[in-house]
Amino acid sequence: MSKLKFALPTALILGLFAAFYFGVTQKQLDLTEVMKICVNKDRKSCQALWLTFAETPQGKEFLVKNSELCDQDKKKNCNVAGWVYAILNQFDKAQKFMAKSCFLGDSQGCTALGQQYKRQKNFYEAKFYFIKACDQYNINGCQLAGEVLLIHEKKVADAEPFLTMACRGQNQIGCYNLACVHALLNKKNKALHSLEEALKLGFKEWEHVLKDPDLKNIQKLKDFGNLIEKYKKLKIN
Repeated sequence: MSKLKFALPTALILGLFAAFYFGVTQKQLDLTEVMKICVNKDRKSCQALWLTFAETPQGKEFLVKNSELCDQDKKKNCNVAGWVYAILNQFDKAQKFMAKSCFLGDSQGCTALGQQYKRQKNFYEAKFYFIKACDQYNINGCQLAGEVLLIHEKKVADAEPFLTMACRGQNQIGCYNLACVHALLNKKNKALHSLEEALKLGFKEWEHVLKDPDLKNIQKLKDFGNLIEKYKKLKIN
């Protein structure tokens, strides 16, 4: 099985543009660089930039305006405020804004709130919000719901429909975890198919694939070895 790493949501990127709209100049904060660092999943650097920005008058104004717009039931602004507070490690405020975003119908807000609960190891609440996101066809939410069920609750069969939806949405980790589910359920052909889908989408943690105990039922199959060899060669070429 594999876990999803940090990723910046679209809502926060929109928030950066909102910050620019609210009067932050390139000299005060280079939004291009912020976006590059955050989108490249460098969480520590992204957090450091926001910590600096939050202490400026423009940063405070940014949070106030997003909070005010959230009070007017603008769901995207709720999500933006929630993510910034999460980056600033103000989790009570983050959860408040993310919850409102979620219940206003923003699937990204549901996923973000689920992530907060997951970091706190409250997997029951995390699963609730991931499923709520998945119900709104948020593929990331589907993958995370399946991940919680598979990894943390050991409910392998229950994870299958969520990971199936994630894989159909071309989520490579969803496909890989679906392969693990199929292997654990002794559905060997399906496991090989799901694994190939993950590899097609760019999954390339070769050592992990070869040693993952969840794939034990297929690791000695000739077709498994052929798959690994095929995609390793494609990577080299």
